[in-house]
Amino acid sequence: MNSMAHAKPMRLVTDLERPVFDALRDLPPGYTVDIQPDQVEIVPEWGQAFFYEPDCLVMAPDGRRLLVEVKSRYALTLMNMALLTTIQHHVQVSGAEFLVLVPDAQTKPSPGQLLAQFDQLHIAYLHGSSGVVPAVLGAFRDATEDRPRKIATPSQQ
Repeated sequence: MNSMAHAKPMRLVTDLERPVFDALRDLPPGYTVDIQPDQVEIVPEWGQAFFYEPDCLVMAPDGRRLLVEVKSRYALTLMNMALLTTIQHHVQVSGAEFLVLVPDAQTKPSPGQLLAQFDQLHIAYLHGSSGVVPAVLGAFRDATEDRPRKIATPSQQ
């Protein structure tokens, strides 16, 4: 079992996040999870700087970092997808990886629902929390193999 760190007072954990955080306890030994880590300042090329608070930070045994954001399928609006793409770019430039988990996905999004500019957004659509650990481990694997990211669907988990 991995270690779970809680260094600061936590904000309210939502019903969508709770099963994801619980599932992260099943990561292999050596992985650590920091629920609601410190804020990260994002300085986009196109606008004003802002602070982003990730839902959790997963550290691999070799020190690699993965910031995880948990979003409802209903929260994947055009504006949020653009914001998540900006956050992912900043996180990757800083040397970490970024993953959006959508644990309440009921079906695979059709190609018409996904805009081309979001193709590089690392997002895993899950049906429940059973695919959380494979998605997280897959994000570390994809980063190591330096493969282009693709959108995961419930059938791929």
